[in-house]
Amino acid sequence: MPRVSCRCSGRFASWWPVAQRGCARRGRGSWAMSMKAGTYKKHWGGVDVHALRDIVEIDTVRQIVRVEPGCNMGRLSRELIKKGWTLEVLPELDDLTVGGLINGFGIETSSHKYGLFQHTCTAFEVVLPNGDVVFCDKDNNADLFATIPWSHGTIGFLTAADIKIVRAKPWVKMEYRPCRTQAECVRVFEEASRDNGNDFVEELMYTKDTGVVMVGKMVDTVPRGGTVNVLSRWYKPWFFTHVASFLNRPVGTPNAVEYLPLRDYYHRHTRSIFWEIQDIVPFGNTWWYRYLVAWVGTPKISILKMTTTGKLKVLWETMHVAQDLLVPISTLKESLDLFHDELNVYPLWLCPMRMLSPPENLLAERGERPAVAVLDRTHPQHAFYPVTTPAGSLTPPHPAEQLFCDVGAYGVPKSPKFHFERSLEVVEAFVRKVQGYQALYADTMLTRAQFREMFDHRLYDKVRDRFQVGSLLPEIWDKVNKGARS
Repeated sequence: MPRVSCRCSGRFASWWPVAQRGCARRGRGSWAMSMKAGTYKKHWGGVDVHALRDIVEIDTVRQIVRVEPGCNMGRLSRELIKKGWTLEVLPELDDLTVGGLINGFGIETSSHKYGLFQHTCTAFEVVLPNGDVVFCDKDNNADLFATIPWSHGTIGFLTAADIKIVRAKPWVKMEYRPCRTQAECVRVFEEASRDNGNDFVEELMYTKDTGVVMVGKMVDTVPRGGTVNVLSRWYKPWFFTHVASFLNRPVGTPNAVEYLPLRDYYHRHTRSIFWEIQDIVPFGNTWWYRYLVAWVGTPKISILKMTTTGKLKVLWETMHVAQDLLVPISTLKESLDLFHDELNVYPLWLCPMRMLSPPENLLAERGERPAVAVLDRTHPQHAFYPVTTPAGSLTPPHPAEQLFCDVGAYGVPKSPKFHFERSLEVVEAFVRKVQGYQALYADTMLTRAQFREMFDHRLYDKVRDRFQVGSLLPEIWDKVNKGARS
């Protein structure tokens, strides 16, 4: 990997004396990152890395794209698709950056095949606290390569990444499968998620008992008579409302099928920010608004966060949730029941993901329990994947539970039991019990001890010691705990 960090070498040189006086962090504004502003940014020195936002190289022979951390999904999808390529995992919101998806968390509806965004990366370039530029992959500095994902910039500064690319096809054949009981929602979703013949799988739950499972496959052409839906046209209804319309189809009718342009599919939730826009512009899906005003575009999340102040900010922070919880798919029904009881936020986003098996020496450490779901070994897509997860990174509780589900709740809870801190504590306790994980862009009530229970820190601690990070960079919990954000 040719070094790209020289573009900001002067910035890192000036950062070193700043870091010696206390913890350092990236110079991005709080409004550009998590759901709340990081109070630590007021006290820790910042390093300006805004210049690192380019696509450095698209290598179609090695099937790798080399990018800088500030490059976002909107630009990356545009450049790759027009050349006939795409990422294995391409998260849906335009403004999500490569750095955020690696240092934090990234998932997409192809994650049932490829895992999280981090699992599609083959190499990283990192600037360490002492200013050294280090290359890492599965063979070189493998411990650093394993711990950069989810580290939130607490080991070093990511300056470049190599990411796998695959051949793209111009269309997605999308089948909408309406479900009208919770049992059906869980069964149809899990069956689709376990089939690696499907390129994309997700489900939107509209109530506790109704949802629509969407199964997509990339195709080269649209057959004669096929229904084409160009989602990116500004006058189109919000995608989640369009999907909900399939619940109105009479029971027993064939599932609806549409053909979506590939890039439109990837960014299907951008215009409506999933469904958060309905709380910001309640009339935004009316025909007159879509035809007369929607061409202006959707307000960016970063601008909304930057401009929300006073009582409105307090109301948003205490009466609104944005959570992604990763749980074994065998616990999905239990998870849905808990989310309904404690939050009652709909729609819910369900996205499957494959979690690689841990090395055997980590099974006991994670509290091995019998597999709830025994996979069918008679089908190749159900066979156990090889043990490849680096020690110390995210691991499933048992090799048989490789399939996880991201349960995403975004909106204003309607449960009469809802209390912001108490409800999140209940949900987090459940996630720890089933040995799941919490996306850390969102609010967390975890104590330091609970956080270390959820996330294996053994390799992380060793790497910080090896590179003498010490007090130069904070630990992850110091950046994400409830006291570090406001």
